[in-house]
Amino acid sequence: LHPANTLSLHDALPIYSEQAIHGSAMKIMAFLPTARATGLAAALFKRLNLGVEVWEIHSRKSQSQRNAAAETFKLATTGILFSSDVTCVPGGHF
Repeated sequence: LHPANTLSLHDALPIYSEQAIHGSAMKIMAFLPTARATGLAAALFKRLNLGVEVWEIHSRKSQSQRNAAAETFKLATTGILFSSDVTCVPGGHF
């Protein structure tokens, strides 16, 4: 991300590139520095309608919401998970 937690098209291009190469057979995890940036990235990609599920995990979500998003992403065959540092824990297997 750029300073002040703003997203640009430059930030989105690697994900577009992965989708162009792999189509719907992709699973991406993107880590962002803050809960606000994570929520913004997830909202942006949900609005882009890429044809894949988008999840977000950050401190502004309840623990049950985080657990549900993590479990659903783990079981999914395709999708994008945006996360702040809350998922950077030992044993976090996706």
